[in-house]
Amino acid sequence: MIARDTLTIQNHTEGDGATARLTNIAFQGWSDGEDSANDYFKGYGSTTFTGSGLDDMTYGGNYNSTDVRTYRVKIDAAAATDTYTWSEDGGSTWEATGVAMTGSAQELNKGITVTFAATTGHTLNEYWEITTIITTTAMHKLGEIVVDHEGTSADDKGEMVVKTNNGSGVNTIQTYHSNGDATFSAKCYNSDGAHGLVTIRDTSGTIVNT
Repeated sequence: MIARDTLTIQNHTEGDGATARLTNIAFQGWSDGEDSANDYFKGYGSTTFTGSGLDDMTYGGNYNSTDVRTYRVKIDAAAATDTYTWSEDGGSTWEATGVAMTGSAQELNKGITVTFAATTGHTLNEYWEITTIITTTAMHKLGEIVVDHEGTSADDKGEMVVKTNNGSGVNTIQTYHSNGDATFSAKCYNSDGAHGLVTIRDTSGTIVNT
């Protein structure tokens, strides 16, 4: 999304109750190793190399089928020009053998390619493996910004709530009220050496900061 100068988010639902006219902006993402949207569009996950020799093969292309497959490319001859065999079921069966390396992208099937940086110097029986991805891992929520109506009167007052994920789900961190007050759900700290006129009161109005 690209917005120039101004971004307006409208809520067309009428209401005067507390939390009416609510608009929620959620921030979501994936952890390392999960199947993200980038993995999904590419069609496969990270490469696993098994062996002790030259590790210079990369998978490429975009997977264009709807089945989960495990591609394995294995060195089947180490010679002046090395050759490989490949499988789409993790090595249970083999689709081709003795395929000479070219140093350029070579297609296996269904949009998947392999490229060897060198055409010789590999070790017999070492192999590279990927598993195709046809769906993404469910995203986790990092935080939210919620804007809604404050109170129950027929007016235009609003409040904004900031939430973050503390590792056990999304929780309210701070609420900004229509009168300019702010409510913190936990402690409020000044950073080291910071100065400012900040007064913090508890729910009874007693000043609690020193």
